[in-house]
This record gives sequence, C-alpha cells and structure tokens, in this order.
Amino acid sequence: MESKRPSRGTIYSKRYGRWTFADLAESAKKKDMLKCLNRLSRAHVKQNRRPLAVFAFDYIGHKINLDGVYEIADLDFFFDAMGSHNAVFSGATAIDIGANIGNHSLYFSDHFRKVISFEPNPRTYKVLQINAEMAPNVVCFNEGISDTDTELLLATCDTNSGRSAITNNGNGGARSIHVKPLDSIIDPAVQVRLIKIDVEGHEEKVLIGAEQTIRRNQPIILFEQHKEDFCNDSTVSIELLKSYGYVNFAVIENWPPLLKSIPGFLRKSYRSLLRWMFGQTRTLVIKESIKPGSYAFIVALPDWVKPSD
Repeated sequence: MESKRPSRGTIYSKRYGRWTFADLAESAKKKDMLKCLNRLSRAHVKQNRRPLAVFAFDYIGHKINLDGVYEIADLDFFFDAMGSHNAVFSGATAIDIGANIGNHSLYFSDHFRKVISFEPNPRTYKVLQINAEMAPNVVCFNEGISDTDTELLLATCDTNSGRSAITNNGNGGARSIHVKPLDSIIDPAVQVRLIKIDVEGHEEKVLIGAEQTIRRNQPIILFEQHKEDFCNDSTVSIELLKSYGYVNFAVIENWPPLLKSIPGFLRKSYRSLLRWMFGQTRTLVIKESIKPGSYAFIVALPDWVKPSD
C-alpha cells in the first residue's frame, strides 16, 4: 500500500503590530517577575513551606507566592511572643473563623493538637479542603459563624477572596451561606486556647454567638479590625470582649513606623531606607486604648497570659 505523503502549506497566519517601548518594558518586567517567583519558589521549598492551592489573580495567593505564608511575619512574631504558652497550645484546640483557603489554619496546625476551621463560601471551602489534606489535625466546616442559625448573603471580591463580607444587598452576585452560633457547634469538653476571627465586619455577631465558648475557655482571641470600626479609641468587639472578662488588648507595633506626615508615595520607601540603616523592631504592646486604624489582628489576652511571660 502506498504511503501518503505529508501535505505542505500554511494552515493559518496572522500579522501582529510592532512592539512599542511600553511593550518591550512590560515584557522585560514580566521576565524579571518570573525569575523572582522561581527563585522564591525554590527558597520556600527549601524551608519546607506547604504548597497551598490558591486562587489565580488573588491578593492572598500573590502574598503566599511571595512570602511562603500569608501574614507570615505577624504569625511568626505572635507565636514567638507567646513564649512558654506554646507548650499549652500543643495539647489544645485552635478555632479559625473565616478560614478562607486555610493559610492560618495550616500554620496553627503546627502549634495546636487540633484546628477547627470555618469557611462559609462553598467555592473557597473546596480549596480549604484541598489544603487541609496536608494537615490531618485540621477539621473543616462549610459554615459561617454568627449569633443565630440562619441564611445570610455573602458578597465576594474577585481579586481578594479575603474581602468577602456579609451583606444585606442581594445584587452584584452575592450568594446565600449558612451560619450558626459557635456555641451550638463546639463541644463544652473541647479545650479551646485560641480563636482567630477574620470576618470583615461581622465580628460582633460572631462574638455574641461564641459567648459561652469564650467565657468557658477564656482563649486568646485574634480579631481583625478596620478604621471604620473605631469610635473613641475602641470598637464594639473590644467592648463586648471586656464584658466577657477580657482586660488586656495588645497590638503589634513596628519601628520604623509608617509616618503619616510624609506624602503617601514616599512613606514605604522612607521606612525601607530606615530599616536598611537601622534594622526593624517589632513589639507586642498592651494598650489602654487603641488608635483607629487597620489591624490584621488585635490580640485579646486572657488572665492566664501574663505580660511578662
């Protein structure tokens, strides 16, 4: 049988315009970024960082690719500051409310016997489940935490999954999620030593629904607060925790700070210069009042954590 000869000829052709200087600069920038990311990836693997699944085009994913762990500096510093209390953590449970893709949950899993993680967004929860496979002591729930057992609406952000927030507005692609009080889920026999809350403005409802768990265990509580949450150097969440018996509230202070007296476009460059010249100091400081601002977490310290420890 005669073999067929390959055909010749162009299948498809398309002419593209000449590159501009902006195109050349953009191409060079992307090559440099890719080299940087490859170098960082090798460093993260050497440090035994967990290769978390992330969302493409997402801020938290970008930070994990850059730093290995999202908010790694704050997390490392906090557990260093806890000193001897890390021995207490190793036999206890941590609760991660607003777990997102599991960045903090997996970090906590190295310090606690068990981590219970709550993430209400069904899509994000699937990624959390995948990541939790790397830490067998992390237990995940596709639930939100609030003060009642009900359905609420969750608005999502396409470029920052960490900005998902409870909303009253059903427009713009908000989806229905199920929420429950933490007190209806956590067994009273469970020894809880840390609760992390990152719920974008829903903190008060979370704390109300967790009152019995908090009063019974008096855990350390890490909770995010934004500038708009403050009134008279306090927030509703801080005042609520005071009514639960908490007296000491601490924040992480950095030196050199970001100076507001310097124009915005120069602040970070100026601070980077000072760090290069003098180094950096981080301090966990108990405050009688907390100035309005954005805090990745404020630390509510129970009586069993002494400032001198």
